[in-house]
Amino acid sequence: YNVTSELKYGVVATADLHRDLDAWTSLYVAGRLQKPVVWVASDAALSAAVTRNLRAALGAALLSFRPGHFFDERELFAPIANL
Repeated sequence: YNVTSELKYGVVATADLHRDLDAWTSLYVAGRLQKPVVWVASDAALSAAVTRNLRAALGAALLSFRPGHFFDERELFAPIANL
């Protein structure tokens, strides 16, 4: 079998990365990191910023539902993907 893989990568300044993760200045990087990714290298501060970004995306998604609305995973992930 001939198996091929596609790889996307990005290079960004650390300060810009942290700024986008914490303040959603452009959502260029933060939005991409709200989906599954594989890290080549990381540190504790970056891991914490990514976790805050994911929690903020979850909070934004939850605010899109009316109170008492029951939703499944697919409904929850749709507003996150639309950020």
